[in-house]
Amino acid sequence: MVNQVLNILLVEDNFLDIQLTRRALVDTDINHQLHVVNHGGQAFSFLFGEGPFVEKPRPDLIFLDLHMPFVDGNEVLHRLKSGDEFSAIPIVMLTALGSEEGVASSTDRLADAYMAKPVDSKQLITFIQAHFPQVRG
Repeated sequence: MVNQVLNILLVEDNFLDIQLTRRALVDTDINHQLHVVNHGGQAFSFLFGEGPFVEKPRPDLIFLDLHMPFVDGNEVLHRLKSGDEFSAIPIVMLTALGSEEGVASSTDRLADAYMAKPVDSKQLITFIQAHFPQVRG
């Protein structure tokens, strides 16, 4: 993946959290393309290339908000990790919860990691370099 773009899908319904995550990614200096959808239903449309997402690339990494309208993060996580097509994509659960309970249930349900919101660039660099060592940041 040297000199290639790391395609990241952010599934987040909060505009401020989207902007903060975008800023944290820019601060990493990692060559990336951020794709944003606002709920789990849109995440599935993106991943399966449906509707406005027909030409979108397969993500290398997914940042997934735990609490969203329509289809929540736990349901998206469970569906992606229980099938073969997307189970290899690392998924980081994002949560604003102060409680470890919501995070623990996500981690128990196959999340690769979790981060408290707002995410910071140091956390992102650490995770991305651990999963994509060929990426520099």
